[in-house]
Formats: sequence, structure tokens, C-alpha cells
Amino acid sequence: LGSIGQGAPANVVPMVVHALQEALHDQDAYVRSLAAQGMGGIGKAAPAKLVPVVVDALSDVLHRKHEDAISDAVKALGRIGQAAPANVLPVASAFASAGTQSESEGVRKNVIAALGDLGKDAPSEVLYDVFMPFLKDALQDTNEKIRNEAIEAWGKVGQVSPVGLLPLVVEALYTGVTDACPVVRRTAVDALDNIGDTAPAEALEAMFLSLCRALRDDDSEILVAAAMALGKICRSTEKLALAMPGMEEKVVVFVVNELTQALSDSENPGFVRSEVAGVLCNIGKSVPPPISHRVANDLLQAQHDDDPAVRVKVCEALVGLGA
Repeated sequence: LGSIGQGAPANVVPMVVHALQEALHDQDAYVRSLAAQGMGGIGKAAPAKLVPVVVDALSDVLHRKHEDAISDAVKALGRIGQAAPANVLPVASAFASAGTQSESEGVRKNVIAALGDLGKDAPSEVLYDVFMPFLKDALQDTNEKIRNEAIEAWGKVGQVSPVGLLPLVVEALYTGVTDACPVVRRTAVDALDNIGDTAPAEALEAMFLSLCRALRDDDSEILVAAAMALGKICRSTEKLALAMPGMEEKVVVFVVNELTQALSDSENPGFVRSEVAGVLCNIGKSVPPPISHRVANDLLQAQHDDDPAVRVKVCEALVGLGA
């Protein structure tokens, strides 16, 4: 039926949709799953006036207890949303409604992931009115897996958000940086790092503050990830000058001081100190004297580290700086 519906004349499509609606409530799980897939295929190609009917039918599945069909319904709705800009709002609204009301971890997780994928096709007003309020609430979920999925979605939305909405994205990711769960915190740092590659100057200051918080994390991997992300920001000297005019040198010096402290802290694992040495080297290559000289001097002090692997990394960094 789904295949027939995709190529059927306009007057036949409503009958196919009605039949698949009935099949969505079949007693057999396999039938329900196939019906959801068929509805998704039809929804992508259906006339505009039928899209709400298809969306409503699939949305109803999200509110039922047929867990087996929910995943297919989410995927089907995602395909419909990506098929045309006009479909994004009803699909996003359906996802948000189901995600808010469902007690099922699986439903909430699938819905959040689908929203993140759908975000790249969403107009800014839909991002602001539908996506962001729902994803913000998801950050408060008691389930750490849901919070982590929400942070991933925020990261995806952040990569396509207009400049005016980026402060909201960074604010949400800061919530992730301060989360009790280290997995969520690491996901937030990675998301900030990914956004930073293309972020305009207007977003850098807030990102910088979030990453500085992560740089003092007790989790070694988060510390390293934050160090690398901050290193990228420090190397974006033109952006820094626009984001924090007159403060760019102080920002870089602050980061260098923090990284030097991490490099000299013997309680940090050797791999952390090695990675930090590499970040310092990259910063030193990108900034003018006297900061570059300061970086070289800080690395020289680390030549006597107890860990031979760290000493090798420090020597490589010094060679890279021409010291």
C-alpha cells in the first residue's frame, strides 16, 4: 500500500492513507511497523493538503504503547519533515508534543535525535518557537541518556542556527558543560568545538567562558577536549579581536596560563600533559611575541617532566616553535 500510495493518482492517495491508518493499530507488530514505513513514504510525496493527515496519523503512534512501531513512526516523520520546508513545523510540533508527554525513554530519545537531524531544514522561527523550548526542557530530564541526546541535538542545531540564535545554543551547551554526568559534559564540549569551527565572532565570548569552565573539569578527557577547543579559539586571532576588542591578548594569555598550569600539574595523567603541550605549541605558532616567547619558556620548564612520553612531546613542541 505504501508503494502504491507514492505513485497513485491524487484521488486514490486518501484511500491508501486511510487504509494505512487502520493498519497502524493492527494487533500484529510487524504490520504496524510496515504501516508506519508506508505512511512515511506517502507523506514525502503526498499533496500538501494530505500531509497534516499523515502527520497526525503517525503522531498518534508516538502516544501509544506500541514501542515496536514508534521508531518507524519517528523515522517516517523525519523523512516527511525533510521532504519540504512547509512540512517542518507540523512534524517538529508532533515530535515536541510526543517527547514532552511520553514517559518512555525510547520515545523521548528517538524524538530528540530526530529533531536534531531535522533542525538543519528548519526556518529560524521554527527553531526558536518549537525546537529550542523542547530541547531546553530535555536538558532537565532526570535520565542522563536523554540529556546527552538533547546536547547532541543542540550541537546539530547550533551548526545551522542564524547568528541571532547562537547565544541560546551556547547557553544550552553551557548547561551541558556543568551537568553531573561526565558523558553529557564531554558531548557538550565536543558540540562547542564543532560550532567553533564556523562560529561568528559574536558567539566566541560565550563559547570561551563555557570552555574555560570545562578546562577545570575533573575528567581528564574533558579537560583535553576543552584545551583543544580553546586552542582553536586562540588561533582565530581575527575573530577574537572582533569578539572581544582590545581583550584578545589578555584572553590568549589567560588560556596559556591555564594550560601551563595543567601541563605542570603532576596529578594530571601523562596523556593530558602531552596533549596540553601540543596545544600550547599550536597557540605559540599562531601568536606574535611576547606571547609566543612566553609559551616557549613554559614548555622549557616542562622538559624535566617525570614521564618520558611527556618530555618527548615537549621537545617536539619546542622544535615546532623553533626554540
